[in-house]
Amino acid sequence: MIYKIMGIGLVAVFLSLTIKKTNKEAASLVSILAGVIIVILLMPYIREIIENLKAFSAQNNIPNNYIKLLIKVLGIGFLSEFCASVAKDAGENTIAQKIQFGGKVLIMVLAMPLFNTLITIITDLL
Repeated sequence: MIYKIMGIGLVAVFLSLTIKKTNKEAASLVSILAGVIIVILLMPYIREIIENLKAFSAQNNIPNNYIKLLIKVLGIGFLSEFCASVAKDAGENTIAQKIQFGGKVLIMVLAMPLFNTLITIITDLL
């Protein structure tokens, strides 16, 4: 699979560099399309990771909501990084920074209930 990903990436880079000289917008579309294709190729592996996390939580009596939270946090992190990379490739560094900031804020919002539970457990132990 890594050979497919590398191949798609290298072909996309070559096409993007070649097209960029005449049509910058088309070059950006090639980059975005390559990224989307790579993500689609990785979807079965992402599903496998999610299934393994669910199985691990079931075997170790970890509450299901913690695993859901972990999956959401990872998803937000990966997606915000992917979108920020697309924005950077398009030369929009300021927008990329805002996308990354938004991802971090949403991760904090999702993590707050877990953080509150952790603080409660620690204060009960003291």
